[in-house]
Amino acid sequence: MLRARFVRLFVLAAILALPGIARAQIVVGLHPAQGKLDPKVLSDVEGLIASGVRSSDRRRGTFILRGPVPLKASCAPKATTECLAALGRGGAIIYAEAAMDDGMVSVTMSLVTGKQQRTSPVNFRFAPGFLDLRPAHYAVEQLEKRLAELMSPPVASREVREGAQAPSKQAEARPVPPPQP
Repeated sequence: MLRARFVRLFVLAAILALPGIARAQIVVGLHPAQGKLDPKVLSDVEGLIASGVRSSDRRRGTFILRGPVPLKASCAPKATTECLAALGRGGAIIYAEAAMDDGMVSVTMSLVTGKQQRTSPVNFRFAPGFLDLRPAHYAVEQLEKRLAELMSPPVASREVREGAQAPSKQAEARPVPPPQP
């Protein structure tokens, strides 16, 4: 009786775990935000990015945030791809730079994987003191898409996929001039 309950409990746990196993997620850390801004504003930048990553996890996205947020270790004085990849510990690191632009804070962030691959940058802006989460959440979604593009194998052209050879270059045909009488 006890054994049957244990088996049922195990089967139920396995069934409940399947959706989580089916989605591939990446554990990401947040490098301290860089920029010549007030520390409070940099803290807001980090909070917005962390909120975006947490919303990614809630909506079954790609990222899971690991703590502490931001990471205590950093790549000082200059953050290189190699240093950021080492901080990732098998996952990835979100690197963000912030600057003040016309009264708005402009944030540029990219993701560095443990294999030293860097995504193209993603930008979002916010007004200090008025924290709207939507631009940061959208930027994290775009970062997920850029990571998917980076990780996917290159797609061959349609002809190569279908097994056909590329068209050969044809000889150039020039008109023959008419005979002169």
